[in-house]
Amino acid sequence: MKEQTDPEQYEEEDDGKSEEELNTVKQQLDNEDFDVETQLVFTPDVAQTIDNAIIDYNCSALLIVKPISELRRQLIPVYDLNQLSKRFATVIYELTQASDLPAELLFIESPEEEADEEENEGRKDLSAMKEKAFGRLKQSGVDLNQIKSSSIQVENISEAVEKNSKEEDLLILVEANAKEREDLINRIREEITEKIDCPLLVVLEERDA
Repeated sequence: MKEQTDPEQYEEEDDGKSEEELNTVKQQLDNEDFDVETQLVFTPDVAQTIDNAIIDYNCSALLIVKPISELRRQLIPVYDLNQLSKRFATVIYELTQASDLPAELLFIESPEEEADEEENEGRKDLSAMKEKAFGRLKQSGVDLNQIKSSSIQVENISEAVEKNSKEEDLLILVEANAKEREDLINRIREEITEKIDCPLLVVLEERDA
């Protein structure tokens, strides 16, 4: 929906077309034995609606869908030690097992000026991030032969993620800090979602109760 558009008016003008499309997608997923629930929302602010849904449904992950012909390449940017949790390793394990395809870790070292002292604490050098990442993966049973890696030093993390995802079929962003939803990973999602052509999977860390 465009901004300033009344959701009720837009829904009336839509005349059930969006619901029909949603039901078609659900049927396709049902046919593949996926257990899914659907909800159709008309909103002028997609980002805010997504953020509300993450909180309301206590989501573990968010998938922003875009069309691809097949899954061949999957990229996981790593810029912060705090990303390298058990959930990070579990997601990579499940993806490599399900797709039987390698995953590429892109280690990013950046001194971003806007990062505060607490954020910078997690952004150690590339060698520290690599050591912790591969340790986590090995501990979780990931076949390290299925893991590729590369590293870069940049000024802006968002721009680096966007640039390096152009040839990918799936981009996976792992949240570094569950205490603050307005941290770097949300900025990355907001800045690159409209600029990338592949689906985006955002892995969210659990909040403290």
